[in-house]
Amino acid sequence: FVSREALRVTLSMHSTMRPFFSIIKNPSFEYENEERFICEDNKPPKYRFSNGHLCPYKEIRIPINALEGIVLGPTLTSDLDMAALQSYLVDKGLNELSKNISVSKVPYR
Repeated sequence: FVSREALRVTLSMHSTMRPFFSIIKNPSFEYENEERFICEDNKPPKYRFSNGHLCPYKEIRIPINALEGIVLGPTLTSDLDMAALQSYLVDKGLNELSKNISVSKVPYR
């Protein structure tokens, strides 16, 4: 259960910070050389809970041939996460992409 006030504060913070999301990045991740883009449209965001927090997000479609590889973020179970992602990609017929997964070099904590 999320109170209306908590939802209002979350939405307000998201709206205030949104212009900065594309330029804020921890320097430890610089080696990943990722590309970022901003999705600005009039569609309302969807919401999910992550680590006990309500997080707004937007679903976007990215052509699969636009992906050169996948870098898994730091987790406590990176070996399991790698195996699960490879299995998922193979199951979806993305065998080549499943061979180009790496784990972030940044420590979990």
